[in-house]
Amino acid sequence: MLRRKADVLVTAAAFGVLAETLARATRLWVYRSPVYPTLNVIFMFGVVMGLLAVLVPRRGTGFCFAAAAVVGFLYELANFHLLHWWWFPAGKFLIFRGELQISLALALMWGVVPPLVAALRPPKR
Repeated sequence: MLRRKADVLVTAAAFGVLAETLARATRLWVYRSPVYPTLNVIFMFGVVMGLLAVLVPRRGTGFCFAAAAVVGFLYELANFHLLHWWWFPAGKFLIFRGELQISLALALMWGVVPPLVAALRPPKR
């Protein structure tokens, strides 16, 4: 059972590597230090979103989506106001401008991560 949970955390971190690689290639956001994407992949994707993905079978997709969206929204706002780990070229993300719009758009994307990771989890042995 512990191995299955570890597999989910690794899957979530791998999803983070993919997301950060795509973001870097398309310059959706830019990190101020090379250590920050690594921290983001390990802690936000791997640990936080991974733990929420582990909860999907017990708590449901809706609950985990909502929890991840709230955490993601707060994380994005924390970056704008406290962390300053990354910035958005031209002050926008896709079609969204401003802290609130960008944070809300990314919150929805964060919300998708745990259900998606849970759907990718390896079958029980």
